[in-house]
Amino acid sequence: MKTKVHAALDGMGLQLLTESSAIASNLLSCIRYPQGMGPQNILPAMKDKGWILAAGLHPECAGDYFRIGHMGYSVTRKPEYITQLLQDLESVVKK
Repeated sequence: MKTKVHAALDGMGLQLLTESSAIASNLLSCIRYPQGMGPQNILPAMKDKGWILAAGLHPECAGDYFRIGHMGYSVTRKPEYITQLLQDLESVVKK
């Protein structure tokens, strides 16, 4: 699932917080906010679409990124959830 998520993010022009996908977690993606956007743009818009995305936590860069999980139920039982989340994220980012 990590590969699918990272490919979709790349297609949206979004960057991971890590230096490369190779060293990123298999269970969680930390995504930099697009230039000109921040938590106030992404998180509420995604909540309006029914998704809860997590804000960044690292004290040095918490306002620079958000997190999405791709583990458990959303991978093993309902992978279409991740597909829909990525479609909704793209619509928010492309506004």
